[in-house]
Amino acid sequence: MNHDLRPCPVCAGRFVDPLLVQRYSLFDDSTLPRETRIVSCKTCAMVFAQSTASPDAYRLHYSHHSKYHSRPQASASEESLLEQIRFDNVAKELVQEAEGRIGSVLDIGAARGGLLKALRTQGVERVVGMDPSPGCVAAMKADNIEAFTADLETPVWPIENELFDRIILSHVVEHLYDATAGLKMALRVLAPHGAVYVEVPDAARYVVDGFPPYYFFDPEHINHFDLATLTRLACQCGLDVARVRYGNLEVGSSRPYPAIGVWMKPTTTEISPQFSGPAVAVGKYAEACRKAWNASLFHGTIRDCLAHNKPLLIWGAGSYTQRLLSHTWPETLRLLALVDSDPGKQGRCIAGIPVLSPQEGIALAVRHQAKVLIAVALGGQSIGTMVQEMAPELEWLVC
Repeated sequence: MNHDLRPCPVCAGRFVDPLLVQRYSLFDDSTLPRETRIVSCKTCAMVFAQSTASPDAYRLHYSHHSKYHSRPQASASEESLLEQIRFDNVAKELVQEAEGRIGSVLDIGAARGGLLKALRTQGVERVVGMDPSPGCVAAMKADNIEAFTADLETPVWPIENELFDRIILSHVVEHLYDATAGLKMALRVLAPHGAVYVEVPDAARYVVDGFPPYYFFDPEHINHFDLATLTRLACQCGLDVARVRYGNLEVGSSRPYPAIGVWMKPTTTEISPQFSGPAVAVGKYAEACRKAWNASLFHGTIRDCLAHNKPLLIWGAGSYTQRLLSHTWPETLRLLALVDSDPGKQGRCIAGIPVLSPQEGIALAVRHQAKVLIAVALGGQSIGTMVQEMAPELEWLVC
């Protein structure tokens, strides 16, 4: 047992069963760990990523490199439209569950405030957003949403003396170093009659089809919950799961992203949760990922570039590419650069390889007659069409 490794985020246990190891080549200025072990807690059955990284390493990452602050906000894009539909649906369910009696909502990890805007449309009188990214908070304020910069380890919040009818942690808890401590911090501002809505990826339903291998094990998602472990988390904080919402998030290209949402409410009843968890499902998912990885077109592309002495340009600087670059590449392979449309990634480096804008990257590829490998989770074919329009002479492949 190594006491330097991260303990269980639910029960703080240190005895675990290993499931698999994940390695990443991250941005050169990243504070996140380059290697994690996905493990299952022997005490409470929680599945989580274990490493020697400190809580501060994660806090710095979310305050300085939030993808929601920097990503392009094309309001007419498929991703944005699907996201808006999701926000509208969740807002309607939150109001219906409360029978319309929601006076105030605090959204923790609110990003740019999309869900809060949807709740305001549903008639919620007071909406407040909290996020560790100053850029996200500025975006919310620009939309006339009350917001402040903080996280679940910030000791004092500006709304410290207020109580809220609903607290939302939507796709936040899977990122928390200590999920139990974080949830308890949120409860400080929950009204006695209130409820906490927690939504996370559903580890019991991870799928390979339609996603890159190991997609759900990205460097930021360090907790893998199912209903049993969410219930266990609630019990640790004196809460009970009052209602469950299973769903598939539409994230583009008709790819369902499995998610589970629960309403947690204070209880005085002693609850004995089942000590089951998603370890079996996660293990099966990992094995399916291994097979898909070994069959990936990526390997054939590398061999082809080496055989024809052809340089390579990779489009994508997300977790898929970070995982690709963590593997040992032949020294003779000429990887020119990475390309990403996110301005927050441009100008940075991964393993010393620069990230360029699409215009810069395609111009470089044309000069060197490089092959373009598209390594993104969503929209690969659309990017291929863009490459073809920008430079018809280039050869491209979706990995």
